[in-house]
Amino acid sequence: MVLSVLKTLAAFINTDGGTLLIGVANDGTLVGLGPDKFESEDRMSLRLVELIKDRMGTSHMMYIHPRFDDYQGGRVLAVDYLPGRSPIFVKDGNVERFYVRAGPSSQDLSGARMQAYIQERFRS
Repeated sequence: MVLSVLKTLAAFINTDGGTLLIGVANDGTLVGLGPDKFESEDRMSLRLVELIKDRMGTSHMMYIHPRFDDYQGGRVLAVDYLPGRSPIFVKDGNVERFYVRAGPSSQDLSGARMQAYIQERFRS
């Protein structure tokens, strides 16, 4: 689940920005935050910030704004994020991966496809 959240955040930041709702299934139904088993919302928020700093980099925190909201009678973690000004990579073990949004999914780009995307999206 950790990699799924991080790759989605990175993909949106590398594309157009947006909002990720943690605790909501893909079909829009409430799952809630209970399954994550955090002691409090504060602990959950702190863990998210730690993961982002460790696996994406501290400098990218300026694009990411987590908050807790009520949703369909439960609580969710909404993470608003702005489009980045530079490429964001996600550490996955010893590999750094580059994700972008393509319709409803996050795609891992590498090689020439990644290079072409970065040149087009992040040119000054």
